[in-house]
Amino acid sequence: MLERSAMKKLLVHEGIGMALDALRGERIELGAISRLPHRLAVKQVQSTGLDRFMSVLSATPEGEAWAPDLRVQQCLAFLETGGRDCAFISGERRDRGILAARGLTVFAAAWAAGGEEAPDPIRSPSQMLEVVLRSWRGRALNS
Repeated sequence: MLERSAMKKLLVHEGIGMALDALRGERIELGAISRLPHRLAVKQVQSTGLDRFMSVLSATPEGEAWAPDLRVQQCLAFLETGGRDCAFISGERRDRGILAARGLTVFAAAWAAGGEEAPDPIRSPSQMLEVVLRSWRGRALNS
């Protein structure tokens, strides 16, 4: 999501809904993390309609600093995966670095601020399913 400050409206990048629906169609559970407090994060996800795709939303508790690794760990605990077969997609280079260092598979989203600078980013939301599945298949073959 991104905010348009002049209008105070939230926008969802083009193709995100279809991409999330395709992931859900493959029985891939989705979680989201947010820098915002829970109350605001829930409002944003609901107002954009993205809530229908999410199994879990981990927002930053009031007064706490942004810690993407803690937010992702909360999602993983809810999803009961222990990090197996999980992927994190973001434009934020720092967040991707933190989570890659923790052993998660991370992908850069070229449509998000900062993602276009990453080597080999996912170019559009429509590529998410293909890239994630290819990554998981590649790891299975190497195991």
